Amino acid sequence: MSLRTRPTVCRLRWFAVPLSVLAVGCPDADSNANVTVLSDSSFNAVPLPDPGIPGFHMPEPESTVVGWAADPDSAAPMSLHMWGLWTALTAMTDETYLGEPLRVFETWYTPDDIKASETSGAPLTAVSRRPRTLTAMNQLVPTSRAAATVKGFVKYDPSAAAFTESNDLMVMSVLQALLDRGATAIPNFPPTAMTLKPVFAPGFVEGPPLIQGRYYVLPAWPGPPPTPREWDHDLWGQCVWVDTRDPSDGPGTGAVDTACDTTNISRTPETTYGLGRFINFTIEETVYVLIGMHVTSRETTRWTWQTFWWTPTPDAPLEPSSPSIAAARPAQLQGAPRNYAGCYVYSMLDPPQPNTGGSNTGNSVYCYNPWLEAGFGPSVLTASLPGLHNGVPVRNDYGVQTNCMSCHAQARWPARLDSVNGYNPCSYTGDRYVNLDDPAFAGTLKLDFAWSIQGNVAGSDSVPSC
Repeated sequence: MSLRTRPTVCRLRWFAVPLSVLAVGCPDADSNANVTVLSDSSFNAVPLPDPGIPGFHMPEPESTVVGWAADPDSAAPMSLHMWGLWTALTAMTDETYLGEPLRVFETWYTPDDIKASETSGAPLTAVSRRPRTLTAMNQLVPTSRAAATVKGFVKYDPSAAAFTESNDLMVMSVLQALLDRGATAIPNFPPTAMTLKPVFAPGFVEGPPLIQGRYYVLPAWPGPPPTPREWDHDLWGQCVWVDTRDPSDGPGTGAVDTACDTTNISRTPETTYGLGRFINFTIEETVYVLIGMHVTSRETTRWTWQTFWWTPTPDAPLEPSSPSIAAARPAQLQGAPRNYAGCYVYSMLDPPQPNTGGSNTGNSVYCYNPWLEAGFGPSVLTASLPGLHNGVPVRNDYGVQTNCMSCHAQARWPARLDSVNGYNPCSYTGDRYVNLDDPAFAGTLKLDFAWSIQGNVAGSDSVPSC
């Protein structure tokens, strides 16, 4: 059942696209007439397919996933599940946009698509949309140096998008009505729900011209620093050369360039990689390559969390991935998606704590994306708590000490400043236990781990976006 009272305000929206300008129509505010939408979307949203991997299922029962997390010998099924999701969502589809084929995740909906549907009253399938609209990531805005260059978008699979739209979860008046009725959380997403955060190479979005008209110097992850610190990509000290004119895998051997000299050209064949190694697309003769992606699924109350990033050594990736995780890649994973490393986290701590009534004890479980969290420090991770990692006391207030699950558990609306306790409205945190009944959530709605709702609530532009 929908929670909505459909807004009566109607907005006429124009979308400029190559060779055409298209309008989203609007009904009379006092009528129940059907909405007519002229759409530039010649593609359909494709549900997550079955990749045909033995033993992989989506969704898995919550009890199964919770059992994996509680079993110290269950790394194999979690790795399989992670790679199964990746294989399915990066698969090619029969859908195209501007003449280019689309992968499954590219066909999914953005928060802007959902908001356009909520505002106009048009069904999601009729909203005019584009699959590859790159924007700055709210997550990186507070202090990270990556914020000025790394671009991306958020995607909702068809079931998550339909659930969000049907419940108007990005409409401020609807959320306020829930609060006024005494609700402490939005309705739970369905078990099939998935949300993604893909990000793309900075130099292809904003940066210097290509070297010799074809090469781009891409920072290459060196692994976490010996001592935790802010570890943004401009500090990594090594790179690879991406040949934007070579559609093949290129001659790269897994080597990296530690000089990264664009004046005297330190490029070698061993450090040069073709576009065949990257998930990529072209817009107006500009090439964009995928450098990382967060992937989460609502198979458990605390969702499953996995993240992926490009690496020149996919068979032997560096932490927070591992060669054993890489070895679990299924044969069905082929082509460019096989060149990405990944890690997963299905619990905040090891051994797992219960959803409520637990404590911040046990081993810290780290899983983060080098392009998205590695640059964070104590000024961003303000809700962090000390813990233990492999028997050593840790502060857990740097990006290389984070865990997607712990941080996303903080997602709430509204994001209120707390002048007494110095509460950061984004309330990002390093890895730690988060009690889902914590008194800190009082007076707010928990957003089922979805920061993307908090950052896209229509009508709350004065509230910080996290």
